[in-house]
Amino acid sequence: MAYRLRQSKSVQTSLRKVATEQIDKAIDEINDADLDAHETVHQVRKRCKKLRGLIRLVRPVFDDYQDENTCFRDAARALSDIRDAQSQLECLDDLRSYYERPLDDTAFSSLQQQLTKNRDRAAEEAGDLDEKLGEFLHTMQTAKQRVAEWTIL
Repeated sequence: MAYRLRQSKSVQTSLRKVATEQIDKAIDEINDADLDAHETVHQVRKRCKKLRGLIRLVRPVFDDYQDENTCFRDAARALSDIRDAQSQLECLDDLRSYYERPLDDTAFSSLQQQLTKNRDRAAEEAGDLDEKLGEFLHTMQTAKQRVAEWTIL
């Protein structure tokens, strides 16, 4: 669901509320045992994009814009290699399901295997995924504390 800024509240209050909600959702997604690791990475990166878009709306009157934008950008970037490799697999699946007639599975099996290996290697090279998500969680928790002090001029 999209977030809203209400006329009945100040921009500063609304900004803080929406940012806190997005951060809380990211934290919940990290702790959601029903999501697999790759889906978790996808979801939390989307939260960072939403947070960056939110603060971009008030950039001219938000002195902390650059620091906060960098924080959310870097948090998402730390997980980008893992997400990119998973996206390639998802694109292949989308391509296969796009056509009305099923494509010959053997034609794509070697590509699927290679993309799966690439995804797994990206996860290994990025370090322990649980560790990366733990670092992301810490970043979100500290960002949430700063949100309470955000000031719109």
